[in-house]
Amino acid sequence: MSFETLPYFEKLQTVAFHKVTNIYDDPGHPIHDNLIADLKSISATAIGAFEAKYHYLFGRSGDDRDMDIRKMFFEYEIAGAVARKRLNILGTTEKGVRPMPYDRDDFAGIPVDEHGLVSVRELESKHFSLYNKGNAYQLCPSLDQFNSSHWLGILILNETFRKGRNFKVRLDPLMREPAETFQPYMALMHLYGKKLDWERLKSLQSEEFGQWLGDGLSTGSILTTDYVWRPEDHEVHFTCEEIPKPECIDTRGSRYFHAIFDKRTGNITHCDGALRIYDEPEIALRQKYHVRQPEVRKIGKRVKLFLINDQINQELFMSLATNFLVWNDDAIKYFN
Repeated sequence: MSFETLPYFEKLQTVAFHKVTNIYDDPGHPIHDNLIADLKSISATAIGAFEAKYHYLFGRSGDDRDMDIRKMFFEYEIAGAVARKRLNILGTTEKGVRPMPYDRDDFAGIPVDEHGLVSVRELESKHFSLYNKGNAYQLCPSLDQFNSSHWLGILILNETFRKGRNFKVRLDPLMREPAETFQPYMALMHLYGKKLDWERLKSLQSEEFGQWLGDGLSTGSILTTDYVWRPEDHEVHFTCEEIPKPECIDTRGSRYFHAIFDKRTGNITHCDGALRIYDEPEIALRQKYHVRQPEVRKIGKRVKLFLINDQINQELFMSLATNFLVWNDDAIKYFN
């Protein structure tokens, strides 16, 4: 299903849930007429199936009820369309070509590395958001929910502008709003960590690994989460991958987190978070292996979202891990 208003909604930091009713009630809004056309274009069959599934959400009757259903159906559909488009852009970027949004004039003269990352120090920060030459941008979401990187972004901005860290990040290829009209998304969520048995890691001689099922309070799109601590000389490499359910791969990738622990200092010397994008044959193949196995490296496409090559302490490492893997209840429990 295609919508005329997709180009408008894909550039917003928030999704349609926060905008549709206001635009619908405002005849003077620039896309008011296009939105009405999109709502009316939804087939009766689609509306009937959606109403049967979510009937308990609609209290009115007649024409009002029909339009309530159409607006909510549209909100879900447009969010999925934006997520699919973003994932497609991330998965098809060619080497040597400046990927979106860095192909805009805003980013002329700003270096972009081979992973599509830019230094946070090249940008401005205000109200938990990033700005560049009069436009607002955001850290690329790690899931199909627009705010899935919100808390990670706050942590990275704080560490960069208050503590002098040198983070690199991947910006959302779609989201771009004029700074003067931008209203930043703000939400509080308490994520915290306490120390793992770091002394045990210092003496680790063989791989330590595990796997969690995607249940409990975790987001419903998770199939399993694999992790491994792998010792190499004076280092221990930590790798964790949250694998999505096969039916969800058109709107989200797997979240892939990697770090290097120095046994001698007790600090982390490298940390990065990425997405792995799979098609149907690849996700079926990926499920046959654990993240510790070398076959995993050849499956799917990895797109980095942030990276830091610097000495960071254990507390910051755990904060990065829990904020990157937001809504993964098993991972949060592990680091707590």
